[in-house]
Amino acid sequence: MTPSLAGPLRRLGLPATLLPEGGGPAVACRVVPVDGTEMLTLGTLTLTVARSVWHVRRAEVGTPTAGTLTLGGVGHTIRAGEPVAGDPLGLLWAITTDWGVDVTWTTPGSGDGGSPYDPPDEGLTYTARAAGAGATTLTIVCSGWSSGQVRADDGITVAGATYTATADVAQSLDGMAWVFLNVPITPALSGALSGGETVVFVPAGSSATRTVRAAIADYAASEIMGGVTAGDRRLIVRGGDMETAPTTADIVTLDGTDWSVTTVTALYVGAEVVAWDVQIRR
Repeated sequence: MTPSLAGPLRRLGLPATLLPEGGGPAVACRVVPVDGTEMLTLGTLTLTVARSVWHVRRAEVGTPTAGTLTLGGVGHTIRAGEPVAGDPLGLLWAITTDWGVDVTWTTPGSGDGGSPYDPPDEGLTYTARAAGAGATTLTIVCSGWSSGQVRADDGITVAGATYTATADVAQSLDGMAWVFLNVPITPALSGALSGGETVVFVPAGSSATRTVRAAIADYAASEIMGGVTAGDRRLIVRGGDMETAPTTADIVTLDGTDWSVTTVTALYVGAEVVAWDVQIRR
């Protein structure tokens, strides 16, 4: 028989409303505030800092990993929903609203055409193939290979006019030439192209820039050896917060400063990646 916590939470809990991220119906629930303090030891000094943590029945709210928890008319952004220690039946969630900070994560940061997320390599030259006035696609010949792609919303300037790409196009081999084949553009070509006209790309920006929630930590003195140097920072990112695995080509923007990712370690529970341990360096 599975025990019920509905009665105790009705007596001890505070009325709250949980609004899931991205909208959806608000869920009425009752939450119990718990001791969310954390001890920080800095040499001989110990600091006690507060953490906002509430327990809520899983049966009431599903999986509260993001969204807004409102108590007493005050909204709190949910930063994490975690299992509760000593709850083997999985009846409760611990909701915290102050886990980690938002960082800007870009894949990659090089911009040199070395990744599909980059714009076309600026070190190459690009020319147009012949096309008639009114054409809605443009084939662009490249002087060499690059894995950088034309992305939707990139600007394409040719013969004095600028067009906008409307879809992503990767480079391909057409005969003996590397090309961006049949790039869809808007508006239609204003005049005919005889072929050989210079093409200039105006990238709209990296399509792989996103905001990621990460907990920030330093390395202990004993860890500053080998691949860890003084000043490196450690980021812990929950597995579910990364749509694609981080790589050492990534750039992390923290407090307005760009940091390079130097190592990435996946932390597993069984076959599931529960977190990424990421080393960053200025």
